[in-house]
Amino acid sequence: MAIKSAFFDKICVADMEKVHSAVIGWMFSDNCQALDKKQRSEILCELFGVKPFVEFETIRVDVELHDIDILILTDEGTPNATCWVIENKVKSSQHCNQLDKYVKIVNGDIVKMGRSEHTITDYQNFNKHFCFLTLVGETSKCKEACWKNTTYKNLVDILNGISLSLNNDGVILSEYRQCITNLSDALDDFLNNHQAYEDVFIDGGKKKWDKVNIKGNGCFVKYLSDNGLETIFQKCFLSHINQQTNNWMLYDFGISETHGKALIEYGLKKEKGMSYGIQFQNGAFKVQVLESEAKSKIEIDAFWNHWNRVLNGLCLPVDWKLNHSKGRKVPYFSISKRINGWYKKPVCEIVKDWDNMHDECMCIFNHLIHSYNTLGTYKY
Repeated sequence: MAIKSAFFDKICVADMEKVHSAVIGWMFSDNCQALDKKQRSEILCELFGVKPFVEFETIRVDVELHDIDILILTDEGTPNATCWVIENKVKSSQHCNQLDKYVKIVNGDIVKMGRSEHTITDYQNFNKHFCFLTLVGETSKCKEACWKNTTYKNLVDILNGISLSLNNDGVILSEYRQCITNLSDALDDFLNNHQAYEDVFIDGGKKKWDKVNIKGNGCFVKYLSDNGLETIFQKCFLSHINQQTNNWMLYDFGISETHGKALIEYGLKKEKGMSYGIQFQNGAFKVQVLESEAKSKIEIDAFWNHWNRVLNGLCLPVDWKLNHSKGRKVPYFSISKRINGWYKKPVCEIVKDWDNMHDECMCIFNHLIHSYNTLGTYKY
């Protein structure tokens, strides 16, 4: 499959969330002459899944306002005034209850922004809609309101049904449409055939000039390499696998990265100043214990005095190992097991491995809690 060149690919912005937000915001604004008001209204309604279609008299757009990626106001000053909130995720995953925070902002609730608290009452009397736009179709975890979960692929389909003006803005929007088409097509091919994209899993932390020996044979291997999309696609793959498991989707999770390697982290429990969680990164599952409230050397020493008594009495299962790192500021340790060659397997086998690892991880977690509370020893 030959990929069609796009200007936005040439300047390597495929992975830049702020650029996507800026272009999408511009697309809906009066400054964009590629679309008329009716077309912009139609795209807005389709993206948010709002029916029946309404043509708006006025559309005002702000980008990166109140920490919100894209904030759109339609028909201000009328009974039909509506506030549309778009949270755009390309590289990262939702975190820190941010979707709940944005709902509170437009509802006029007290929210923490930076180091202070604010109450914004500008949008209290507006109708409200919320859209969570992601590459892989991540599901909103917001508790405050219902978000429309949609994808860049859906945005491509919507734009493909719109005739663009043949002016400069039309050319720009056409190039952007091609950019997100390439991105969506590449992701589809990767998720359907990840075993042909070995480079995605091994090149995430490399600089462009270090990626000289491309091993994959997928249709979009060079495109991914040229645009530095390896880590983003790793994140999409973790989300893709997570959604197909029987147990992992029951937990709150976040997807991030370290040194070009994507990771998914599940929060299990916070108790007595400690945080317990499970992380998967680069083929390894880790059951983690972190002292989240220690502030002094005395507290840190107390952490290790207690936990060392527990850990010295544990007999770990086969292939599990203790990663014992005291650290200088944050006491932390983990118990981990690696799945060798995990990404070389078919998706169905990876999902099966993850479900099996869930049971092993939870067994270790429960034994840690039990042993900590009793200060006893436990053999597996």
